[in-house]
Amino acid sequence: MTEKNDSLQKYMLIVKMITIGLCGGLFFALLLLFSLYFHFVDLQMDDIVRLFNVTHPFVAYCLLIVVIMLISLIVVSIYYVMLKKQNNWLPAAIFGFVLWIILYVLIPFISLNWNSLSMFSTETHVTTLCIAIMYGTFIGYSISFHYNMYNEHRAKERSQ
Repeated sequence: MTEKNDSLQKYMLIVKMITIGLCGGLFFALLLLFSLYFHFVDLQMDDIVRLFNVTHPFVAYCLLIVVIMLISLIVVSIYYVMLKKQNNWLPAAIFGFVLWIILYVLIPFISLNWNSLSMFSTETHVTTLCIAIMYGTFIGYSISFHYNMYNEHRAKERSQ
């Protein structure tokens, strides 16, 4: 019976990781759209519409949210594999910072030959960095919490 319960607990942990990824991606996307709308970042709302090559802006925003949520599932998987045992907010915040460097600095430079640090204003840098750190902290702390709860539940079952 414990093997069946253990496999059920592993399944529930995976479902929680997927939920964390989707909610984190939604949180990240909505914060990004909020900062775009209030001009905290230098990008324009029209840039998103052109990115997806659609005529209606609402469709472009919805596509952006879906794409970010799907990318967030990959990010959650990476965090789960690498840092799930870290039960502190600091590794999660550092993970958000590293994620910001990869997504904001390295990928635009490698793929588009952009230097994001010289193209955009300081407000854009600070806003995107804060969003990335909040995202990393949310993802990391949530994953670590659920992983530790899973381990405590397993230890309690083994002791009985």
